[in-house]
Amino acid sequence: MGRFITYCILLLVAIGSSLYYLYQYHQPFPSYYINKIKYKTDAYDVIVLGTSHAWSFDHNINELKGEHFNKAGNTIYYDYQNYKYLKERNRLNPNALIILPLSYFSLGANENRSDRGYNNSFINDFYAYLPASSIHDYNLSKESQLRMDRIRENAIIWIQDWLPKEKTPVPPPKQSQSQPKVNMDTTRTTTAAVVPSIDSIRLSERKSKYLKEHAAIRFKDHIETITPGSSEQNMQYLSEMIEDIQSNGFRIILVTAPFHAEYNTLFDEVWLSEHFHRHIKDITEQHQVEYLNYASKSELQFNADYFKDSDHLSDEGIAYFNKYIFQEDLRKLKLID
Repeated sequence: MGRFITYCILLLVAIGSSLYYLYQYHQPFPSYYINKIKYKTDAYDVIVLGTSHAWSFDHNINELKGEHFNKAGNTIYYDYQNYKYLKERNRLNPNALIILPLSYFSLGANENRSDRGYNNSFINDFYAYLPASSIHDYNLSKESQLRMDRIRENAIIWIQDWLPKEKTPVPPPKQSQSQPKVNMDTTRTTTAAVVPSIDSIRLSERKSKYLKEHAAIRFKDHIETITPGSSEQNMQYLSEMIEDIQSNGFRIILVTAPFHAEYNTLFDEVWLSEHFHRHIKDITEQHQVEYLNYASKSELQFNADYFKDSDHLSDEGIAYFNKYIFQEDLRKLKLID
């Protein structure tokens, strides 16, 4: 009996050692998001949180050192955790400015985005750097699943490394071929072809159709993001976050990114008032913080060239928006020089 127990212990040790070896065999290259939040040590004057809509805001404001820590579909809860993670690691300079873009669905999305279903990869990144106490409804089985996924991936890499490599045959050098003579008749003159205006019209029509179709898809996705009871909880998270920012000598500005008219028109005023604007009004009055709403900025929302899709600015739109609008408003509020 004693020998059997000994064998079992040795077997478990062997299995455990093998799994640990495979887990450590290859360190996966961190994603761009994880790399800058977990492995970089820079301290910033400006940080941008929020969802993918936050890419509309240029963190390189007035030559201040800044960085984006936004994440597609992010929630207020994890914006709060990311802020605390950076603060606790001294990555916010004194008097740092926190830009928090709020999307129409931000205040209605629950912490872990349960609307995305059972196989939800939204929270995977947070398990890579946040302590368990900062992960909402931390799940040990989820942690184990992510570790086993890495072991499986490393096992494949290990097998590939040990398999004999096939030598790729080197192709023989190509024989140089004489180029045909070109008749250079310099006496002829050519006129550059003029692109018919009908082409630009068709291009504009295709862009308009795309924006309309994209807006319908995004509207449906964002409406379905709203979960009952989440607004009140998000208001609490946002309130705690603002209080912490202010008590530590940092500053915060709440903003909403510009959206194209095709996207804006799908949200009626009653819905926006119920799920968004009334909450913004409450939080700004309670904490005396500024809120800048660019969602329906007239010089932006009707210009298709300023948008790559219905709710994200193009590079041209970002440049125009930040140079002539956003930075000017921040100067008026004395948030930048």
